[in-house]
Amino acid sequence: MRLILTILVIILPLTAMAVEVVLPYRGIKLLGNLEIAPKRSIQDGVIVMVHDSLLTHHQDTINILQMKLAERGLNSLAITLSLSFSARDSALTCADSQLHKHTDAVLELRAWHEWLVNNRAGPLIFLGHGRGANQALWYAHEAQNNSRKSDIVGLILLAPMTYYPETIAKAYLQHFGRELADEFDWIAKSEGMIRNIAFLGCESTNVHSQTFVSYYQNDSRKHTPWLLSKTEMPALVALAENDQIEPNLLAEMGKNPQRNLIWRNADIVVIPNADHNFADDGLIQLVQRIDEFMLGRFERYTHFYNLNPN
Repeated sequence: MRLILTILVIILPLTAMAVEVVLPYRGIKLLGNLEIAPKRSIQDGVIVMVHDSLLTHHQDTINILQMKLAERGLNSLAITLSLSFSARDSALTCADSQLHKHTDAVLELRAWHEWLVNNRAGPLIFLGHGRGANQALWYAHEAQNNSRKSDIVGLILLAPMTYYPETIAKAYLQHFGRELADEFDWIAKSEGMIRNIAFLGCESTNVHSQTFVSYYQNDSRKHTPWLLSKTEMPALVALAENDQIEPNLLAEMGKNPQRNLIWRNADIVVIPNADHNFADDGLIQLVQRIDEFMLGRFERYTHFYNLNPN
C-alpha cells in the first residue's frame, strides 16, 4: 500500500485511479476508497467523504459524487465508518448488534487525517452526508483548535443532520409507541447489551447501553446548524427541497433571513425537488453547486479544474 501511495505522489496517472485503503485502527481495520483524478497526485489535495447513518462509502450519493469529482480533477477519499466492525463493507441492519457511538466517527476521522498527513496529502476538504455531515463538521471544528488547522480548508455538508430533542422524542413515540425519556432513563442506568430495543430506524434491535445514550443524549454539537455557526472555515451547505429525513433544515437555514449573519462563512443553497439522497437530477444540480463553491472559494483549484468532463 505504501508503495502504491508513493507512486501516486510522484507519478501523475493519466486516468482516474482508485486505491482501496485498509487502515489499522485500535485492533480493527478501517476501509476507504482513494480516488486519484487524472494527472493529479495526492499532494494536490483530497476531499474526505463521510456517508450517512449506518451505510458505507458504497452509498450511491457518495459513490457517484466521488466519480464526478474525479472527472473534474479532484481527488477524494471516501471512508466507511467501522461502527465497531472490522473491515465493514455492508450497511448495518437491525439484525446486527449496535455497539457504536455517534462520536466514534470523530476519532476515526482523526485517524484518517493522520494517515493523509503521513502520506503527504495536500489541502483537505471534509464532505459529509446526513449524519456524516455532522460528524465531518464535528471533527473539523475540533481540528480548528490544534496545530493542523491549516490543512483543513473547507467543508461540504449535504442535507446535514439536525438534532431537535422535542422532535426526536415525538417521532420516537409515534414510530415505536414508547416514550423516549422513559427508555433513556432506565437504559442510561444499565450496563452492557440491551435486547429488543427501538433504536434509530429499527423497531427492535440489540443495543449497548452506551450506544443508546450516545445517540439520544442531548448535545448541541449534534445540531449541525448550531455547530456550523461556531466554525470559521468556508462551507457549502446543500439542502434538499423535498428532504423527508431532515424536513426542518429548509426553514432553519434555507429560508432564514438572518442566515448570512449566523453562518457568515457558509454558502447555503437549496437543490429544487431533491430528496435527502439527491437522487437523479438532484445530484446533477448538486455537482454544479459544488463546482461554484470550489471555484469561488479556492483559487488554488482554478488552474486545473475541469468544468467540461467527458
